[in-house]
Amino acid sequence: MVSNVIPKGNPAHDLQQAIIAGNRELVLSILLQKHADVNSLVIGKTALSLTISQNKYDLFSILLENASVNVNVRSKLMKNNLEAPIVTACRISNVDMVKKLLQFKNLDINVVDNHGRGAVWMCARQGEYDILKSLLIAGASSEMLPSTWSQSPLYCDIRYTQNTSKIAELLILNGANVRITTPAHQTSLAHLAITQNRVHLAYLLVQAGCWLSFDTKLKADFHSKALDEYLTADDQDWLTMEINNPPSLQRQCSISIRTQLFKATKGSFFLKTLYKLPLPKPLLDNISLLNIVDKQISNDMFFND
Repeated sequence: MVSNVIPKGNPAHDLQQAIIAGNRELVLSILLQKHADVNSLVIGKTALSLTISQNKYDLFSILLENASVNVNVRSKLMKNNLEAPIVTACRISNVDMVKKLLQFKNLDINVVDNHGRGAVWMCARQGEYDILKSLLIAGASSEMLPSTWSQSPLYCDIRYTQNTSKIAELLILNGANVRITTPAHQTSLAHLAITQNRVHLAYLLVQAGCWLSFDTKLKADFHSKALDEYLTADDQDWLTMEINNPPSLQRQCSISIRTQLFKATKGSFFLKTLYKLPLPKPLLDNISLLNIVDKQISNDMFFND
């Protein structure tokens, strides 16, 4: 077992001191001449994680280009979280670091910290649409199962970001679990979306499988008119229909296909795999929900790398 504390004079310790000092020449010298073990933990951190947490891209690149770096080793960083480099890069919103890490074939793109939160969750929490898009295109899962309310990237976006955010739509498009509820199983993501002034998102959640007829909190608030301030007359008519009627057979079939496909793929390349099914494209557009999401989001997933 590797010790968390490397004594002074050890190349691994010297390397991290050079990184902290921002001394590019010394970092390169220690790597090439002293053959420092870049994967050693010094006070809980690897050299790679240190360069990321200090947002030093030049030193980050030097390590990756001049040493045999294990890009999946977790380090003890903020609040003693055990965080992998890809998660840290997402936390500090450094798109260049993320893209460079994604080039490594041995990268565990779905690695999570000791609280079960990974790079996708971090992007949702930070509101990083472009980084999230890159992760999903590279094969990241929109949600690690099983997932709790607080671990759900979808919940993080709905709860913490602006109502102009497109992150939730991107996650739903890629198969995220829309049926997560509060610990007491009283309210749904759709109810949360409505109270965050995101009724359009509640509609998308329902189409993806969030059944309002089981949401006791939403029904109580709707009947008591507590939601009226968020709803237009058309919204109220729609909610009345959804609360009082089961989903159509077509919607139930679409939801079942999405659910089984997510289980089979574990969320990796969900959308790409869906469009390989031997079904007519209009039907696939309906199942994927591409026919009702923002067109820019569908373009991002299919025409950008």
